[in-house]
Amino acid sequence: MNSINVQKYISQGTTVKAGCNYKIHWCENMQDGMAYVMLGRPERLEDLFISENYDPSQIKCDVTYSLPESKRLDKVYDDAIQLKKEERDKCWKISYLNVRSMKSADGHREDVAMDDVIMDADMFGLGETWLGEDNEVNFEGFDGYFANFGTGKGVAGYSKLKLIAQPEIVSTETYSAIFLKTGEFHIIFLYLSSNFKADELFNHLDVWIEKDVPTAVIGDINQNITKYKQASFARKMITSRGFHQMIDKPTCDTGSLIDHIYVNDAMKDQGVSTEIDTAYYSDHDIISLNILKQ
Repeated sequence: MNSINVQKYISQGTTVKAGCNYKIHWCENMQDGMAYVMLGRPERLEDLFISENYDPSQIKCDVTYSLPESKRLDKVYDDAIQLKKEERDKCWKISYLNVRSMKSADGHREDVAMDDVIMDADMFGLGETWLGEDNEVNFEGFDGYFANFGTGKGVAGYSKLKLIAQPEIVSTETYSAIFLKTGEFHIIFLYLSSNFKADELFNHLDVWIEKDVPTAVIGDINQNITKYKQASFARKMITSRGFHQMIDKPTCDTGSLIDHIYVNDAMKDQGVSTEIDTAYYSDHDIISLNILKQ
């Protein structure tokens, strides 16, 4: 069994791993905050030992600076959270993540269910679901729709919002797509393999996209537009169909920008913004579109 003996000035910043005995030499002239520094080092309470005369009254903070500063920082945080909530309430939030499997044995259902960013969305899509033909993975409070095609493929769409039409779903060996229509806007979630058949895909998109209806096309396109500015999908969406690609930073651990959000003029005019958030359980980031409520 390892053992560490410490006095008050040498333990700050130290983490004492579980199983290592940690002995504190208590003293009568403990400065404000010193007890916290010493007592907070071990990972387990059972590894902590105190010698000399332990006096709980010496566990105290600096009331002239530390306590007011702590209260100030708490208020800054609370105000920021309140402001974010007020801004959030003004928008619909649409999120997307390449989840890298939702299969029950090795999937990320519980990770998604615990992800505050995704669960806060009004609608979200998950790419590369890996689900078989008749499989579904659902989340409380959301209606789920599935375009499955097995390992390494597929997309799912989830919505809290009321849809005005039955979702349209297509899934092939090289692309999966889900078309969702609300009374305010239309959303198309995609997952494309790198060898996707563009002509087939755009036959569906061109039927779904209406010029005067606010529309967003969101998904893992598997074309890196930080490297290839004129990637074929982006070119077809921007040049030929008048959409705007809204994500301008890498979305993947490799440094590539392959997760895209495209909006048409009708959607952009409504007022939109985007966010990128980390998901610890995927090598992709969460991308989100905020749509200002009218």
